[in-house]
Amino acid sequence: PIVLQVNQEVSRKLSVGESVILKTSNNPARFILRISEMFQYEIKKLTKRWFGTDDSRHPGVNELEKNGNVFVAGEVLLLDQYVEKGDLLPLVPEEVRSIFSQKNWSRVVGFHTRNAPHRAHEYIMLEALKLSGGDGLLISPVIGPKKRGDLLAKPLLESYSALLGSAHFPGTKALLCPFQSYPRYAGPREAVFTALCRKNMGCSHFVVGRDHTGVGNFYSSDASQKLFDQLGDIGISPIMFPPIAYDAVDRLFKEEQLCTSPKAISGTEMRKCLSREENLPNWFISDEVQEVLLRHVRLSEPLTHN
Repeated sequence: PIVLQVNQEVSRKLSVGESVILKTSNNPARFILRISEMFQYEIKKLTKRWFGTDDSRHPGVNELEKNGNVFVAGEVLLLDQYVEKGDLLPLVPEEVRSIFSQKNWSRVVGFHTRNAPHRAHEYIMLEALKLSGGDGLLISPVIGPKKRGDLLAKPLLESYSALLGSAHFPGTKALLCPFQSYPRYAGPREAVFTALCRKNMGCSHFVVGRDHTGVGNFYSSDASQKLFDQLGDIGISPIMFPPIAYDAVDRLFKEEQLCTSPKAISGTEMRKCLSREENLPNWFISDEVQEVLLRHVRLSEPLTHN
């Protein structure tokens, strides 16, 4: 859900029947909310049902706790269609489906991500394309606000642009389209949400990887698969992947448990090394992607959310 929270002090300035502007500090006013209801709800009860935990160390729980326990609801009106500057712009589902139609893609694999692509990601995307008999990939990085340490939108999108432009990746079989949303870090429930969003965009299949949309150790590695199995047919076919590693013996990527000498690939480790300007081996991340990310660090530009 999208919830609009205020604290007690702010709530006393609002009343049912009036209208308020919804905006962020960085963007112009785009929406008006006509308040039809204001109510309180116990935050810990909400987070327990939403995230499966009320532990404040969980970033989704922490975000809800700090935003106040008064919820404001009502009809939202769009004032103006805001167009952001840049080469890669978010598209509405109808526009994405239109592109698929122009490309004559009927079987499309959706790939949701908030991390720059390392080699395990590359393997998963191409393997999913093969397993599904797909015509193309929708690579859909989430670009909204994230937790501390996650990649900012600009380097995230540039890293995927570099991947699609590299000689070793079939860029013509992929469409890079930013996902104008933000992570909740809600594990299996959010995995289903992100799948349904890509279904609306026209995808027939969807990649669900290890700890998809999770955080820390709050969710088991098979939690998403269990929920998808429980729900049954939701109109888009999930393609499940276990942890993938690089086997130093035969120099192939495969399921970690099948590797003779597995070398784990971690997005967290990748971000830490790059922020220290440490070069990673080509089996970990492609040179093209790594160079784009290191450029931000060398220019003293922020790479991650603070």
